[in-house]
Amino acid sequence: MCIISNFYVWLIVLLITESTTGKRIFILILLICRFKYFFILGQINLPEDASWDQYGITIAGSSNRTNSSSYNQLSLPFDISITSGDVLYISDSANHRIVVVNLNSTTNISIIGSGPGTSVNQFNFLYGLATTNTSVYVIDYNNNRVQQMSLNGSNPYTVPAISELYTSVYLYVDNNNNIYLSSRLIHAVLLYYSNSTNYTIVAGTGTNGSNSDKFNTPYGIFVTRNRTLYVADSKNHRIMKWFLGSSSGILVAGTGIAGSSSTQLNDPTQVIVDTNEYIYVNDRGNTRIMRWGPNSTYGVCIAACTGTSGIARTQLNGSTSLAFDSYGSLYVSDRFNHRVQKFQIHHYQSKYTSQYKISQRYFLKLFIFDLGPSYNQPKLSPCATWNSDAITFADNSTVSMHPTSVFVSINNTVYVTVKSVGHALIWLKEDLLPTRTISASLNNSYSIFASSNGDIYIDNGLSNGSVDKWTLNATNSTIAMYINEICFGLFIDVYNYLYCSIGSFHQVVKKLLNIDTNQTTVIACTGTAGSASNSLKNPRGIFVTVKLDLYVADCSNNRIQLFRSGQLNGTTVAGSEAPETIVLNAPTDVVLDADENLFISDYNNHRIVKSGPSGFECLFGCTNSSGSTASQLNRPHSLSFDSYGNLFVADSHNNRIQKFLLTRNSCGKCFHFF
Repeated sequence: MCIISNFYVWLIVLLITESTTGKRIFILILLICRFKYFFILGQINLPEDASWDQYGITIAGSSNRTNSSSYNQLSLPFDISITSGDVLYISDSANHRIVVVNLNSTTNISIIGSGPGTSVNQFNFLYGLATTNTSVYVIDYNNNRVQQMSLNGSNPYTVPAISELYTSVYLYVDNNNNIYLSSRLIHAVLLYYSNSTNYTIVAGTGTNGSNSDKFNTPYGIFVTRNRTLYVADSKNHRIMKWFLGSSSGILVAGTGIAGSSSTQLNDPTQVIVDTNEYIYVNDRGNTRIMRWGPNSTYGVCIAACTGTSGIARTQLNGSTSLAFDSYGSLYVSDRFNHRVQKFQIHHYQSKYTSQYKISQRYFLKLFIFDLGPSYNQPKLSPCATWNSDAITFADNSTVSMHPTSVFVSINNTVYVTVKSVGHALIWLKEDLLPTRTISASLNNSYSIFASSNGDIYIDNGLSNGSVDKWTLNATNSTIAMYINEICFGLFIDVYNYLYCSIGSFHQVVKKLLNIDTNQTTVIACTGTAGSASNSLKNPRGIFVTVKLDLYVADCSNNRIQLFRSGQLNGTTVAGSEAPETIVLNAPTDVVLDADENLFISDYNNHRIVKSGPSGFECLFGCTNSSGSTASQLNRPHSLSFDSYGNLFVADSHNNRIQKFLLTRNSCGKCFHFF
């Protein structure tokens, strides 16, 4: 058991965390303990600022509302549960079976049971389902029984203590294998101890009502490690909390009156509570998933927040159940769409002490590869200045015509794409001439990005409908993402997601690079050109912070849009729509320094502008006209910092790469970097 006292935790910290290796050992111990601790106690630890992707991914079933009994399809899925090993169990109601999906390989699907039938290994319309470390429990509704079996479906039998369901459709099994049923007939929660022959009413009076001691059609149940009970009191449109031994409950979510405001619920059917007492509710009548903070009088929508039911990836239709995987991603049983949807979590973090915030995903990756960012975000003084006369890093004899993208890695390797000749050029640190040229099968490549391990990602959308990946010294590429159009901006975040801005589709998509499937997620905009907060028009360069906030050069809207992590609506942070900023004309790229000041390629104004403590100012090319002198630019398309704070610019129509040297990075000292 990984139950460690605070004293010993701090002793370990003091002894071994002074070294990098020590920190990793300490973190690995905590991670091992965390996974066991999480699943033994049955609650997940999610941070206060957790957010989830608004575009669901179909993990099981159909993406077009088709129900079927085929192997990989569902028909009216009702309840879901996820084990400690990230295996998803689904009560596939109308198919009279349990579908099992290994979330580490979603093509690994198995089936438990068949039907309709009455034998011990058959079912007849399934509802509530729960898993423990060893067993699966499921409500076999039309057979009026609860069936228990091993996780692989073997050794099935009827739980002998439960001779009547009392129209229960949800159940909960605690760590002592005690079974809770929420009875719609008795309007109470019934507890069957593992060694009992009958039930005990632990919440409710046995008659329906709206007082604090009563329920009206209770549905989903959640029991904390100290045996506090949470119940989705569906027809009272509220979530009730019952302490162990109490004769009445406390209202913790909803008002008791159906509604769609942030303070209300409408026919809630499922509830989950994390270790910080944040409450997650399947608000079925409002077709949304809500999160309520401790002692809060209102909730926040975290998934399916459109306000309408439907088949789109941002919508649900008659959802019935929730579950979390070990990373904190949210799964929803989308019943009338005959599917289970996954809403990916952003930057999952768990607090072990006030000093250490441990991210499971971060540190699992840390032991596999270096997760640090590959891009530069220099720490710049408010007094920082650059030489306004640039050095030409590469001229037309090297880059030919119209270089479109420049990227500088943390080790100061320079990458450039030249769409006119279909080349990507690479300079290692301090080299004056390219040390590598990539040209195979490239045509009109607009963007390039390198990961922290040296892999190179190049837009090849026009020629090959893809983003291509080139490993170190490789002579052939592999496809990293299928896009079918030009990718005008590329980026890789700290969690190894590849982002692409697709101008002709007016959206930004992303894909996890660790998996082989081509499942992409739209993270910004509807796919239709527009100027609303949830729309883009010909997006170009993109930048993603370590907090997963997305900045987009919204070219034809003459603005820079900021999409906070998990949000579908953007905020204009630069451009005519943003007061007290700056007027832009077809911005094509944006990068940020360590303090998140913006540096923007203002393409049709032939200049680079930046934000700072005093607002926006022009940095380079400030003559109000294009030109080819050292202080001028002609349609700058892309920009990137090196590790010193020097700024590289793809000066497209001057057919060159310009380097603006940082000359001052303090408020009292001048220096010069080469």
